[in-house]
Amino acid sequence: MGWLLRRLTRLLKLLLLSPLLLLRRLVGLFVKPDLLRIHLRGEVPDFSSASKLQKLLSKRPPHLSLHEAVTAIDEACQPGLGLKGILIELDQCQLAWIQAEALIAAIERARKAGLKVLVWGDSMTGPALAVAAQGDQSLGSSQGVIGFLGIRVRNLFVRDLLEQVGVVPLIHRHGAYKSMGDMFNRQEMSEAHREMSEELAQDLYAQISAPVASGRSLSADALRGLLDASPVSHPEAVAAGLLDGEAFRDELEEKAGAMIELEDPSKARVLAPEHLIARRRGRNWRRSVWSDPPVLQVIELRGSIVDGETGRGCPATLACEALDEAREDDDVKAVVLRIDSPGGSVTASERIWRAVKRLDQEKPVVASMGRVAASGGYYIAV
Repeated sequence: MGWLLRRLTRLLKLLLLSPLLLLRRLVGLFVKPDLLRIHLRGEVPDFSSASKLQKLLSKRPPHLSLHEAVTAIDEACQPGLGLKGILIELDQCQLAWIQAEALIAAIERARKAGLKVLVWGDSMTGPALAVAAQGDQSLGSSQGVIGFLGIRVRNLFVRDLLEQVGVVPLIHRHGAYKSMGDMFNRQEMSEAHREMSEELAQDLYAQISAPVASGRSLSADALRGLLDASPVSHPEAVAAGLLDGEAFRDELEEKAGAMIELEDPSKARVLAPEHLIARRRGRNWRRSVWSDPPVLQVIELRGSIVDGETGRGCPATLACEALDEAREDDDVKAVVLRIDSPGGSVTASERIWRAVKRLDQEKPVVASMGRVAASGGYYIAV
């Protein structure tokens, strides 16, 4: 009975939306866009939390999420759209390295599909620079700077302060490299803490600098010399080969039009990512009218892990409920855990870990790390 009701509901929606879908298809036959323009600004969320109604009523469009940007780029690679290129605008973009890696992979797929990519940034840090380096053209604003000053590890130690107010911390430490309690018990880094921090910093520096060097055809030594001189103005970056040129924001579409060799670059037809995201969703939805395609569910575990069902961060009760619902839902065939958490409560982490293990016994579970997956955040992933 439930199967029949789902079919009838989807069929009714298809009948109601068919005129709109047909109109969109007819417009697409006669108006072929030249460029996809993606605007990433500020801190980029992994997934969009805004509803369709909020997006419709908002005076300023919400921040494009990483998932939406990658979906639009991949959809642009599909045949039949007529797109020739992609313009990616990094507007004071604060990308985590894991997000930059996802964009770099998407740009690589687009270029393999025959699309040309122009990346522009106003002021770029290391991850944004690595993304820009993958474009067929990499441009910057005339007054911008590349501010990749290396990797900094900053730690706070409050033992002296606690002694002054008469507080004695009682912390159980498990292993030399479990350094969370050091801020309360020590005045400086332990040798194990320093070793761990230096290894992490050096590894992250190598990960960020490698795609910049390969994308801009620079040797590792030449790139290190440039980055050691940071901040580097965009005119200096152009002279050194880190960027191809400079452009104002209002010139970008014409620059991209010239890149894809339009007869009149100033008249490039630009497509917004929302159209391609809707196209992908519509295609997937139409397939579901006549069959029940397997569902891949994404569960986000974000913030500090806390006990209970309320509080800021990732409450264990709510996380376990989501995991249990996915395990019991026959339509869900696999689950992706998107983890962006520094850890937190031991008991809460243990509860979530147990729920993940029970789910993993019945369905495939893939852990995807976000900006941070440390302590309990890493524990629940393994």
